[in-house]
Amino acid sequence: MRMLNKFSIIPIILVLLCGCSDFLDIIPDDVATVETAFENRQNAESFLFTCYSYLPDPSDPWTYPAYSIDEFYMHSPEKLSLGPAQEMYKIIDGNQSVSQTYLDFWGGTGGKAVKNLFQGIRDCNIFLENIDNPKDMQSETERKRWIAEVKFLKAYLHFFMMQVYGPVPVIKENIPISAGIDEVRVFREPVDSVAAYVVQLLDEAIPDLPEEIADVKNEFRRVTKPIALAVKAKVLTTVASPLYNGGVSDYSGYTDSKGTQLISATYDPQKWIRAADAIQEAINVCENNGNRLMDTTDINLTNEFSTRMKYKITLRDMISKDGSQGLADNPEVIWAINQGTNSGRKGNYDTDYYYGCIEYLCYPGGSHWAGYFGATMNTVKLFYTDKGIPIKEDPDWLGIDYSEVVTIPASSKDYLPSGEATARFNLNREPRFYAHLGFNRSYVTMKHYETTPYINRSLGNEILGKKNFTGYNAIKLTSYTASGLFGEYFNPANYQFPLIRMADLYLLYAEALNEVKAAPDGEVYQFVDKVRNRAGLKGVVETWQQSVNPNRPSTKEGMREIIRTERQIELMYEGQRFFDLRRWYIAEAYLNGPVTGWQVFGTTPENYYKETTLFTRSYKLRDYFWPIREYDLLVNPNLVQSYGW
Repeated sequence: MRMLNKFSIIPIILVLLCGCSDFLDIIPDDVATVETAFENRQNAESFLFTCYSYLPDPSDPWTYPAYSIDEFYMHSPEKLSLGPAQEMYKIIDGNQSVSQTYLDFWGGTGGKAVKNLFQGIRDCNIFLENIDNPKDMQSETERKRWIAEVKFLKAYLHFFMMQVYGPVPVIKENIPISAGIDEVRVFREPVDSVAAYVVQLLDEAIPDLPEEIADVKNEFRRVTKPIALAVKAKVLTTVASPLYNGGVSDYSGYTDSKGTQLISATYDPQKWIRAADAIQEAINVCENNGNRLMDTTDINLTNEFSTRMKYKITLRDMISKDGSQGLADNPEVIWAINQGTNSGRKGNYDTDYYYGCIEYLCYPGGSHWAGYFGATMNTVKLFYTDKGIPIKEDPDWLGIDYSEVVTIPASSKDYLPSGEATARFNLNREPRFYAHLGFNRSYVTMKHYETTPYINRSLGNEILGKKNFTGYNAIKLTSYTASGLFGEYFNPANYQFPLIRMADLYLLYAEALNEVKAAPDGEVYQFVDKVRNRAGLKGVVETWQQSVNPNRPSTKEGMREIIRTERQIELMYEGQRFFDLRRWYIAEAYLNGPVTGWQVFGTTPENYYKETTLFTRSYKLRDYFWPIREYDLLVNPNLVQSYGW
């Protein structure tokens, strides 16, 4: 029988604290007390890994919120068969409510796979309160490292909650059993206070974290100093952004019952200065550690390819190259937190990201779930033309019919098969368009078929099984070394899904510098151009001379728009755009209106290439922060509802 001790009451107290009603007791059945859990190094290490287990997984499209609105469309007629997907569709369809919340990280009630992050914070606190107990630790250096890791995890869980809910309670320590009712009924803290506490924890952790992982085989996913500095940079950039930094006048009246302002409605330019300093420090440490942008010299090819084909493969590898050997495999990735296709979802067609993001071109007829994540036409339109500028700013694209069926010219031979028919929309686009997207009549380049790239033939009468409903796949997320084409069963190659990579930091730094400076200059352009050059594009100043707005890079406002577009394209389908659109306070401009795709059941090119509305979204001010369940507010009346709900 489990012994009752002071920690056994904590879940009950947290019910009052946060309204979290369905806690999982992580202590195994054969461990009687928390004291037993920390009586030796082995048990303590198990508890450490339990703390890691709460990190939201950016490669899980059913429980990670960033995919639930815009980047993918999961085909509607079959969505009810995809159990966990129902939570996402209820959000997408505008059915999130205070009586029933979905993807509920606050209380852990929104779907069986959603983790209760307050429980994760509680377990981090238990670890920090008890890690001094094991007497057989290898060294005090090891103990300090473990403490630093858990402080980082605690910080990140607070930050993630802040991104989803805005102001959240700061749980600095677990509340003792002797606490009175008023002590457990905590308040939501102002966003600036949450961010300050997150940064404090990261600053405490950084000195005791390793510069790099020496034992890659056993510790690859463990936290390092570069990871902590990169997260700190993102935290400070987030709170410097308009949503949190005076950009929403409506928030001037958003207070708790004590009258405390929860989100600042006043702009503070110092926030951008602090963000820029933090990003610069993170970049310097990462670069000194060996991180850099992956380029064409990093790919190992057995055949001689054209420069354009090398770019195409590199722009896949930067995301989906193995990475199990750390920087030796992929120098671009700073932090990857899942276990790739070696995760528990491997081979589960209903829940596996890797199967979902490749078209049903790899299988014989059957009922396997493949290609059901269609990249929305809304996101595909953002990719530049071959000039490296947006479609709406390219004079050659003004007034043309995107859906006009044309014959693919020989000049597109590295991307598309000459002589085949396609929409004009698919011609003369930038390298990332062809590297990151698979679509009808595009080449699907895989290592096992380097000499004869597979042609994606996906008209309505050419694919026997299931297909996506937009006409585009995020082939970016399928490793170049995957196998299984020409009627074989698809086997996704394992890789570590990146949460932060160097391109992310470079573009963040350009953004912060642009906000700090009176006008953009060579330093701002430099960090954008690093990312563009790797994608085979020229720099922004030179490129925009071909635009209908040639002066756009010379103004703060114009460069801000360029940087935001560049981030969306470079990080598309990686789970970042959702958070960027929110912090920039422009989500309503992108996430309202119809989601479209081609008429994928058309059996001729003329019938196929017709833009079709799949569903219509509604995004309001209240949707920037998700609601708390009414039940939680009843249990703890000191909590106030998220703004607008």
